[in-house]
Amino acid sequence: MQPALKITGQHKGAITSIVQMPDSSSDLFLTGCSDGYVRMYALSALSEETTESPVYQFDQSSTGVKQLCTMSENTFLSSGMDNTVRLWDVRAQDHQRLLKDPNFGQLTWLQKYNSNIFASACNDGLVNFWDVRKMQLVKQVTLPSHGSISAL
Repeated sequence: MQPALKITGQHKGAITSIVQMPDSSSDLFLTGCSDGYVRMYALSALSEETTESPVYQFDQSSTGVKQLCTMSENTFLSSGMDNTVRLWDVRAQDHQRLLKDPNFGQLTWLQKYNSNIFASACNDGLVNFWDVRKMQLVKQVTLPSHGSISAL
């Protein structure tokens, strides 16, 4: 089976995460990469094989992107290899809030819980719930398996 689309020449490393923006009419999607960039593309603007520029490009400050998670039609989260989670606003084209936690080095998953809360999972079996408005921990849950969590 051949891929329907190929995006070549944009990322300088491995693509680590792909998510679609949540607006049901949107054809926008994000790619996170080990080169430290999150790029937004419009699916309708891509041909079969393209080297077109992304709609937006977000700089993760020279650290690789591990995970992406959309929070609204205009905001998304990215986790970096620098133990951070950033809240980005597409309209401002910059990160709005920064959360640094030593456990994020072991971060394996980000998931939207509701419009203001996201969950992070780590290799240590912890699931943390964070409020994006203040970037503060709301609740921490330890799973009985105490093993790595690969999805929520």
